[in-house]
Amino acid sequence: MIECANYCGKPAEKKFTRDVYERPFDKASVKKVFCSEECAETYLHESDFAYFYCDGCSRMVCEQNPDNGWHIQYRVVDCVMVCLKCYEEHILADGIGRGDFEAGLPGMFFSWGNTELTETGYQAVPEFSYYFVKSKESVQAVCKKALELIDKGHKVIVAYEAMAIGGLEGTITLYTKIDKED
Repeated sequence: MIECANYCGKPAEKKFTRDVYERPFDKASVKKVFCSEECAETYLHESDFAYFYCDGCSRMVCEQNPDNGWHIQYRVVDCVMVCLKCYEEHILADGIGRGDFEAGLPGMFFSWGNTELTETGYQAVPEFSYYFVKSKESVQAVCKKALELIDKGHKVIVAYEAMAIGGLEGTITLYTKIDKED
């Protein structure tokens, strides 16, 4: 007997199987088998590690990284939740939008060394390379520089290097790529 993935103690039934992704960059899904539609919905949408449907890749992805429980695995783009894989593809192509910098310090973690950025033509802004943000003023300095670069026709991305849980302080690098000539 396979037990319901919602840990209700009832036997699971194959007809209530869901394919989900624990992490946005996972290549293969994980099958979760439930005893009923109600248990499936409760587990997927009301548990501590809820899942969401990513419009970008049409997958159910866990909202938080199950390995650590604090790393959020989505961003909201144009009022829609997208997984970090789709968000990464979006910002590598288009940069982070002006409105996001006006609202705070947007960005994400990339691979060690930020190879995704350098391989697509982004370069670190020297004065904001491994820059420590610890106050409202330091965040405003990064955002001001990002907005100046956007106004000059650059695409801009913030790579989180090391951030405290909750994102109250940490080290970031600001990257830029010329989209159109000044």
